[in-house]
Amino acid sequence: MNNDDYNIENDFLSDLLNYINKEKIKIKLSKKSDSELTFESPDQSIKIIFMIDKINHKILYDIYLSNYQKHLREETITNFEKMYKLARKHGNWHLPQYLPDTWMILDELHNWTNKSRYTIKGKIIN
Repeated sequence: MNNDDYNIENDFLSDLLNYINKEKIKIKLSKKSDSELTFESPDQSIKIIFMIDKINHKILYDIYLSNYQKHLREETITNFEKMYKLARKHGNWHLPQYLPDTWMILDELHNWTNKSRYTIKGKIIN
């Protein structure tokens, strides 16, 4: 197989779906195109959009929490104290139910990009 035949999108999606199934993560997948995927929690409170940039060997992603109507960075999502403050600011004493699943998906994304020699970059969609 030469490099022109290699489809990084299928590799990425296949590896991520295998991980999600193995870990029994409940998530809805939408594929907008070969290079854009959306994962959404069953309660629609968390959405992660992935965009694969084959030319620059990057995966861009955006995390959106519908309950708070905010796009968040990974540094915020993985910081319990920041998330708790955000929840309280929106009148909620509980963190989103599917937040741990989001952490697991992001961890696996980092694992995949390391082994595939891709970089990962969070982006904020306005």
